[in-house]
Amino acid sequence: AVRWLRVNGSRHGLDPQRIGASGESAGGHLAALLGMVEGKASIRAVCALYPPTDLIKLGTTHGKPRQKSSVEKLLGGPIQQRLALAAEASPINRVSASSPPFLLIHGANDGIVPLEQSQALLYELEQAKVAARLIVVPGKRHWFRLDKQQAAEVARFFQTHFEMLP
Repeated sequence: AVRWLRVNGSRHGLDPQRIGASGESAGGHLAALLGMVEGKASIRAVCALYPPTDLIKLGTTHGKPRQKSSVEKLLGGPIQQRLALAAEASPINRVSASSPPFLLIHGANDGIVPLEQSQALLYELEQAKVAARLIVVPGKRHWFRLDKQQAAEVARFFQTHFEMLP
């Protein structure tokens, strides 16, 4: 999709040099993974809300007994049998100096995707010297609406990184 946008975007009134990615939960995971795979040359900025970032850790420590976890569903089977695939699909394992800037937003009381998932990704991004910020929203669990101030912060984040183009 990104490659298509870069080739065809201008025909549809889009600037193919200003592509960002954003998503919530599983969509946040995909946005983060897309940013890592494509790099900042293609994806200028990523905003991920409560994203799974380390599927191995999430799948081995946060599942419910006798119930197939969402990570197992994604991988097509038990995580212990798909560790290599889980590692490959984990944004945290793909961080590099060429990763795009990140804005992470996570609820402090998230019981589905623990806050530690965003904290760990933030740490790795900072170690790679990638511009990154984490907003922890007090009292929020998984799946929450951004308030006006948070939505304005997201808009400012993308505007800032889109304006930084040569």
